[in-house]
Amino acid sequence: IFNKNKPWSVLLFISALYVLWQAIRYRGKSVLLLSCWIITSYLLFTLVKTKLHWYIIPIYPALALASGITVNKFLKGKLFYVTVVVFFIIMILQVPISWAFKLDFSPNVKAASIRVKELYNNGYNVYFYGGYDNKDLFYFNDITVFLPRRTRSLVELEKGKTVYFVTRAKNMKEIEKKYKCALNHVEQFGDMVIYKKR
Repeated sequence: IFNKNKPWSVLLFISALYVLWQAIRYRGKSVLLLSCWIITSYLLFTLVKTKLHWYIIPIYPALALASGITVNKFLKGKLFYVTVVVFFIIMILQVPISWAFKLDFSPNVKAASIRVKELYNNGYNVYFYGGYDNKDLFYFNDITVFLPRRTRSLVELEKGKTVYFVTRAKNMKEIEKKYKCALNHVEQFGDMVIYKKR
């Protein structure tokens, strides 16, 4: 929550604490509901082992409402209008440095997949090795074989054929050891590397 919502995450946490304090002290139904919503969401997704940022989406409406309650309580009259103006200035200034409007979150994976698609279209078999996540599945699912799911025999069947691996740079030695082959570096796109089996 903190990393994905800078600089507003500070307000979100202060607002959540204020609403929790209101719920404990005054036991109002609206702040009690918001407090339960925030605490339940936060605890539930803290206990989940995988920490993908979209898991926590259900907490954001509650945090936004808590922020509205907090701002309404402390900012009244002329101070409210000054705050709104400052808020919009900060929003406008953060746009050029924010990732919010950059839709290409994985340019290296995308670039590597374009090259791998060329290899695939030319009849070469390409294997994806190592840990992968949703972006890897999105870009490589139809043009590679994901080796962690498959047996070693798939690569051994390719003796005498040109075989390519796409992986992260740290996995090269592991591939050479596991598949008993030497690899030639073909191209690199950030941390994504395409290797050719010798």
